[in-house]
Amino acid sequence: MEKPPLPPTPEKPKELTPEETPAIIPLETPERGAQRIERENEENASAWLKKIEKDELDLDHEKTELFGQDHLIDYEPLIQEFQTIASVFELEHSLEELFAITDLTVADAPNHPVREPARLAMVEITRLRNALKNEKGLSEERYEPIERKYTQISRAVGMINNGKVDHTRTPRR
Repeated sequence: MEKPPLPPTPEKPKELTPEETPAIIPLETPERGAQRIERENEENASAWLKKIEKDELDLDHEKTELFGQDHLIDYEPLIQEFQTIASVFELEHSLEELFAITDLTVADAPNHPVREPARLAMVEITRLRNALKNEKGLSEERYEPIERKYTQISRAVGMINNGKVDHTRTPRR
């Protein structure tokens, strides 16, 4: 039986120039991979901390549940501020007197001694109510008393319509 012919002897490989040499990429060991991931996590954490500081978030009123799944804002200071300002409004402006104003033109309204100061005081009450109204995390149970009080005060001040003060309108929600 005949032996198959031997393959030809390989020629000496051609030497490659530096441009032709492929880049050698070292394999990542598990230890190096863990170090890389740790470094990336530290960089990400650092970037988030800088963003938080830059945005000047008030973290004193923010509570984070376990694992940061949900952010719950402490609305109590804002609710307390609304209640305080609404109480002061009722002490300084008689709701009974405001409801008694029925005839008033748009031209005369800025000079009305009872209604105009009350209307101006409504600006801050409206601002606080709107801030609380737009908060997604505030429960309906906590928000509803605020809306009732706001509606009561807003109706007392009323809206001028054709020379009459309308005390029946419901503010937009």
